[in-house]
Amino acid sequence: MNQGTQIADATAEQLKNVVEGTHTIEETVSGIAADAQTQAEAVEQIQDQIEQISSVVQTNSSTAEESAATSQELNAQANVLKQLVKTFRLRRV
Repeated sequence: MNQGTQIADATAEQLKNVVEGTHTIEETVSGIAADAQTQAEAVEQIQDQIEQISSVVQTNSSTAEESAATSQELNAQANVLKQLVKTFRLRRV
């Protein structure tokens, strides 16, 4: 009977250790899940910021193209004005 009690006590101790180990694993998995959620939120924020940067770059590109076209138009108008001014003659007084 003494040996049966020892086996039962040892078994109870091992089961207690298993339960404690299960709790530790549960806490670890919960921590991993929370960290994964935090990382997912951070990735989402990064994606939003990249989209904003992309939008700004596209806007800047469009503005640069418009500025280049305007510059060419102004240059053409300046050349026309230069030719018109050449036709005038000033009298010397």
